[in-house]
Amino acid sequence: MNKKAVAVSLALTTMAFAVGRAEADTSIDRQPDHSEFSERGLRNVKLAEVDHRKVVAGENAAFFRNQKDSGAAACGIAHAEAAKITYIQSRYGIPLVLSELDCNTLRYSSTRWISQLDPVPFWQTAEYPFGIELRLGVEDRFTTDTTSKDFEHSAAFQYSVRAQGPFGLGAYITSNILIDESRSFRDGNEYDFYGVKDGIREYALQLASHPFRGAIGVATGGRTYVNKIQYDFANVEAAYFWGRGSGRTKVTLGKYEPSQDNSLDYPSREVAVASQMQWVRSWNTAFEVGGGKFFYGDYGVYASANRFIGDFSVGVVFQVDDKDQLAGLSLSLPLTPRLGLHRGPLSIVGAPRLKQDFLTATSRASRLNPIRPPMQTLPEPIYNLSVDWLDSDRLYPAYIDDSERE
Repeated sequence: MNKKAVAVSLALTTMAFAVGRAEADTSIDRQPDHSEFSERGLRNVKLAEVDHRKVVAGENAAFFRNQKDSGAAACGIAHAEAAKITYIQSRYGIPLVLSELDCNTLRYSSTRWISQLDPVPFWQTAEYPFGIELRLGVEDRFTTDTTSKDFEHSAAFQYSVRAQGPFGLGAYITSNILIDESRSFRDGNEYDFYGVKDGIREYALQLASHPFRGAIGVATGGRTYVNKIQYDFANVEAAYFWGRGSGRTKVTLGKYEPSQDNSLDYPSREVAVASQMQWVRSWNTAFEVGGGKFFYGDYGVYASANRFIGDFSVGVVFQVDDKDQLAGLSLSLPLTPRLGLHRGPLSIVGAPRLKQDFLTATSRASRLNPIRPPMQTLPEPIYNLSVDWLDSDRLYPAYIDDSERE
């Protein structure tokens, strides 16, 4: 790996995230792991009683299909006699939120952030990593010629192996097995550069942190393919949720250095993008605006509106830069079994969701929906902050307490 990229990764990781740890209350009776409940979609489960109330803490490995499902599993672990429980949710080694949960109605209340610096009622989540995860999914690219109506695609089966350590530390490797590829994406044709990479796709080290309430970040460093070019990269994603989370500010910074034979003189790439999201409860819709410097050197802004309907989300997207503007729809859906398999420290799960943007040029010239080359490309690590830690930006107190709307 390029030494400069490694140094940048380590520096960003060290500077951006200070992992705090509070003293656990050792006077509380801790009970053993409840791995027998893993079929409910929870893993790394802990159960205790604090001030005569059951406390259930665990990681929702069912990628938060909805909070009622998650709450039902937690209440089942606490047993039927518990009318109300305290429920702590974590993700990949860091605590995120704590809620009061009524097991009769499955209604959440008084949800708040719980950081690594907070005195968790009976245990520090990060002290109990769950072990090894195998995750299955797909990766694809597509484009449609709006004149000839030809649909071109490049698709692969994707699998990742992740080792999770304490305090948000983790490492993973992701590979693709090419399933099918249209002529245009094959070597020597017009989209060969943008096809899905067959073979090892990405490997990296990660550090996730929730150092104080509502401030959550992930630093990633390793080697990845952006389309079919290999880079050593360092990436930092940081989000701050204002108050109970209806407003969220996010910043993404990244540095990418070509790591393969650079005889074609591929340039280094940088990204620096900021965004602001606002959830409007009455419409159950999240509005987002953002902009900055994107992967291929283009500067631009975008706006979107997105709404979840059960497991599916639908949205509208508008992008503009100094050369073009695009508009269209954004769709995402779960593509794999929801609960997965969990036995002890081992898990087999599906990728949280498949997301596709269906955009077309609204200004001039282009007859192609992306890819074309991509506009406003923003590479994300395979395990990224918005999807994997924040459940597609739905894991915040205001949304959780309103989960009966689901």
